[in-house]
Amino acid sequence: MIRRPGNRPLFYILRDHKALPTDDVIKWGRMLEDTKARTVAWTLFNNSEPWITLDRQKMLDREAARVELGLRPHDIEQLRTHYARIMVSTVFLGLDHRWDSGPPLLFESMCFNGPLDEAQERYTTWEQAKKGHSEMVEAVKNAMVEEAVKAR
Repeated sequence: MIRRPGNRPLFYILRDHKALPTDDVIKWGRMLEDTKARTVAWTLFNNSEPWITLDRQKMLDREAARVELGLRPHDIEQLRTHYARIMVSTVFLGLDHRWDSGPPLLFESMCFNGPLDEAQERYTTWEQAKKGHSEMVEAVKNAMVEEAVKAR
């Protein structure tokens, strides 16, 4: 088994929503290709001011950096769709992201755009990840309501 310091497994696969350590990197890679099986939950919101303007500017800055590096720019319509939405995504990572002692961190919720842009939480189990996803969705909703109330 491929191990990290402290004899901890590094690679994990999912079977029936349970994370199992593996040293079969081919099996691990194939499992990661199946994004639907790795997705715990996914929630979209319509973005609104002031974040849509801030998120649009971040996107334009990233695109300018891509062009400076000689990379082909993304399609402008895809970009417009991206910053017009807030996404909370929770997925199985396949790698233990804990670098200290404790149970492995194998799942992650992350918010893209909006008031909690780049907020992230990690979990050990599928059940914790589902609960954490719901909590992050509620946190985004609450942050949007708070800003709307302030704007009045």
